[in-house]
Amino acid sequence: MSFLDYTIRVVVGIEFGVKYSSFAYAHLCSLNDIVVNDYWPECIGCVKIPTVLKYDESSNLMSWGHSALSQSQRSYRKKTSFDIKSVKLVENFLLYLSKMENKPYLPEGLDYKTAITDYLREMSNFVKDTLRTRWSDIDFYKNVLIILQVPVECDNKAKAIMRECAYNAGLISYKDSSNLYFITKHEAASIYCNMKVLREFNISVGSSFMIVDTSADAIDIIIRTLLENNELGQDRDFSYELDFTDICRAILQYVKDPEREQMEYQEWLIDVTFEDIKAMFDPVIERILRLINTQLNAVSSCKAILLIGGFSQSMYLQKRIKEEFSQKVTNIIIPASPSMINVRGAVQYDIWN
Repeated sequence: MSFLDYTIRVVVGIEFGVKYSSFAYAHLCSLNDIVVNDYWPECIGCVKIPTVLKYDESSNLMSWGHSALSQSQRSYRKKTSFDIKSVKLVENFLLYLSKMENKPYLPEGLDYKTAITDYLREMSNFVKDTLRTRWSDIDFYKNVLIILQVPVECDNKAKAIMRECAYNAGLISYKDSSNLYFITKHEAASIYCNMKVLREFNISVGSSFMIVDTSADAIDIIIRTLLENNELGQDRDFSYELDFTDICRAILQYVKDPEREQMEYQEWLIDVTFEDIKAMFDPVIERILRLINTQLNAVSSCKAILLIGGFSQSMYLQKRIKEEFSQKVTNIIIPASPSMINVRGAVQYDIWN
């Protein structure tokens, strides 16, 4: 049954990411007019906010997002006294919903469900305030549909936990509320790319297309097939993930005294040339090119490559991909605001269903 059969008037897509979060919204009267929020506490003009919480020594929530990081960062750069032991910065807590063995650190006395609930509560309150400024007569619990984007690793058990946390956070009025749906970033990206991009390039039914999602912490490459009635085929079994932290972590072991002391004196700011930057990016980009090539070799044909995610805004990455694959793939597409494709797709989930 379509969401239009209910009293829904506004659709909100929330990207609840391991590293960063965001949200967008649209009124049912104009669902193509999607507004991506770019006004956050302490960061006007930012479209994403860090998925970070700061607690005091008694595990009481002090701040979230940019505010959770700002005090410690300012104090470090100004070299003022700041007792880091008196606060607890909590990050990566969504990974507790995954099946990975080595879970991230959580301070004593704080569990991951509390962290998820606290973050969703702050996000919920901010979303409510934002919608209230646009439509004062909206009843949040009756007229707003929430499409919550969760990590791909989240299974049904994890989604049940997320729903419980959403209820405790005040995002929904009761646990079984039909006003909350879950969607993965792969689903959200595919929906947006199909509805807003592929139609413009006349991708026909039965054609395959590739989505290269270069986010802050990983790269996902998936292939979809466009079926009848604009439906998509399931993910193929050869999706890859490239963890940037595996590349960056090695730097720490090489920075020793006196270089470390010098770097701390310079507040870890260094001058780099174009060739320096190129040398940093080339190993990652070469791996991306190899992964794309592997995917292309696994299908008979691919009509389009869509680059989304923050890293896809790199002109150098775009140039290298076009040079490498323009002879094999007719359409290499970089949508406007590629880092926000997933949250836009979440809003359009309403139309899709």
